[in-house]
Amino acid sequence: MKTLSNMGFAIFGAALVAISYGLARFAFGLFVPSISARYGWLSLWMTAMVRACALGSRLPMRHGRSRPLVQSE
Repeated sequence: MKTLSNMGFAIFGAALVAISYGLARFAFGLFVPSISARYGWLSLWMTAMVRACALGSRLPMRHGRSRPLVQSE
């Protein structure tokens, strides 16, 4: 049995992750219409919240840390 080199093992692992990620996105996509039909307007709100959290996590990396808005005394 031939053993994989470090590079071959890394490529194999990356391919395995890519395939798994693609299958998960495809499977989730099959459920999106039923989720949207069930929750209606809530899905728009949830999408906005997810995007706001993603943006909020990137701002400190771009602009540096800042003071908290509310400070305890």
